[in-house]
Amino acid sequence: MRIRAVDGSGEVVHEVDLPHGADPETVLSGAGWQGRWTGAHHEHGRTVIRYAVLPAPRPHPFQRVAAYAVVVARHRGTPSLLLTSFTGAPELWGLPGGGIDDGEDPGAAVLREVWEETGQWVHLREELAVDSAHWTGRSPGGRWEDFHAVRLVYVADCPQPGPTVVHDVGGSTDSADWVPVDVLASRRLQPWAVPLVQRVLG
Repeated sequence: MRIRAVDGSGEVVHEVDLPHGADPETVLSGAGWQGRWTGAHHEHGRTVIRYAVLPAPRPHPFQRVAAYAVVVARHRGTPSLLLTSFTGAPELWGLPGGGIDDGEDPGAAVLREVWEETGQWVHLREELAVDSAHWTGRSPGGRWEDFHAVRLVYVADCPQPGPTVVHDVGGSTDSADWVPVDVLASRRLQPWAVPLVQRVLG
């Protein structure tokens, strides 16, 4: 499947293959265009989706600094990893954590976030990594953003793992779970979290 963007003069200004599962308007936005679907046709054995486009508005720069934890414990006698799923995408799992408040210590922030999202009290063992990602696209609220994510990731222990509870009701966390390490492959993890989990689990 292919996206073809045409400006007001009829000139093709952008054309690209659509990645599997991607939203065409998000792909166009990432290339600096905002578009209106005008139809689709078959061409050389594949579908071409047509959009009439205008240059997208200048993105709003936004940086988010957040802290996360890789938490491993023996839950019900089994080595398990503490994960959270996301509101609006419950099939996608990630590390517990979230944004650091103004003036808040990152270590304190991750302890607070883990408790809010999972109901678990944890102890930080060590700093694991600083992860950074940058993209342009629509925020959940619809704003066009030049987004920079900075993630401070820790390794944490949970001395008394218990039933998970999402205290931050109405936030970005849909659910939390202790996932046995031997079935971890059955969960779809956020791509950025995968190598960090692998480093901790060995």
